Amino acid sequence: MLNWLTGKKEKKKTASASPAKPAVADKPFKVSLVAGSGRLVDGTIVEMMMTGIKASFDLERCPELSPEDETKLEFFKFETERTFVVRAIVKEAEKTAEKRIYRFLFPQPDVFISELNKKDISSLNKRESLRMDHKSFGRIEVDLNWGEGEARGWIIDISVTGMGLGVTPETAEAMGKPENLNLSFELPGSDFKFKVLGKVLYHKQAVDKENKHCGVLFDQNKPGGFLAEDNVISTFLVNQQKEQLRMRVTVD
Repeated sequence: MLNWLTGKKEKKKTASASPAKPAVADKPFKVSLVAGSGRLVDGTIVEMMMTGIKASFDLERCPELSPEDETKLEFFKFETERTFVVRAIVKEAEKTAEKRIYRFLFPQPDVFISELNKKDISSLNKRESLRMDHKSFGRIEVDLNWGEGEARGWIIDISVTGMGLGVTPETAEAMGKPENLNLSFELPGSDFKFKVLGKVLYHKQAVDKENKHCGVLFDQNKPGGFLAEDNVISTFLVNQQKEQLRMRVTVD
């Protein structure tokens, strides 16, 4: 009786009778594999990156693909109800009892990225999008400039959104964690001289135990728009991974 007079029972009843809020999609896109004759095989996005995705498809409906195979993916963006197609290369392939699961790389990631807004980008696995370490391409020197200081470092690993930068302990101490770090470097096989603005996020011990590993995030708001320069990095990294896949498939 007391609960009824105080309204507690009524409040509880109202709360239980309230309709559940619809679940919000955690991915801004729906993906379909473009199979033979333009047939679409709907998939489920497992992981999204700026330069590729991991997706699963029905085992019975989806064609079997192998690493290095090139295909096309059709995306439907829920927010704008827009459909667009992106070329994709299979990086990894696996199969379960009911699904085929593929990890794709985009040879032209700028096509996909042009469809992203800031909210989409913030939800993606940017740092891991497409990262290669120095063992894949050798030592690449980087000229550094911050405020009134300058030094030279080297690339430990690199992705379209940042790099692991190797420096001596003396350079790390002098540099600190500047908000504006100018990096200048060239990638193997390219005559393009990158001049990228970055921000140092952290310092940690390098694998060699003698030097420092600095995590650097590239400035995504530089003039010319996102990936104005990074598209060259994307192409370089995709080609590196394609070469590794070719060598792995040949060895296997």
